[in-house]
Amino acid sequence: MRMGWAGGLVVRARSLRGLLWALLDAQSAGHDVPREVLTGLMDLAREDVSVAANGVVTPHSTEGALATIALHGIKLALSPPPQPVRTCDRCGWFFLARAAAGAA
Repeated sequence: MRMGWAGGLVVRARSLRGLLWALLDAQSAGHDVPREVLTGLMDLAREDVSVAANGVVTPHSTEGALATIALHGIKLALSPPPQPVRTCDRCGWFFLARAAAGAA
């Protein structure tokens, strides 16, 4: 059975989700970003986008929208936020730790 356009897009979207998860997981644990994560993000970032002189990324298709997210993932890997990335012990979601536990 041949995979259609939408099926291929779903596969790429799931791949992007996995790459971003691995990136955030590494950052929250204080580890280096795995090479395969950077390679995968760069592969996905080559799709249908343009970047203006001011750095604004414009997607030109649905694939370009995924590429835009991949470019933001690369930016996150190269310039992590000043607040540490943390993981919720209950749900597994990632978040930025903006204040110490119990601080208002």
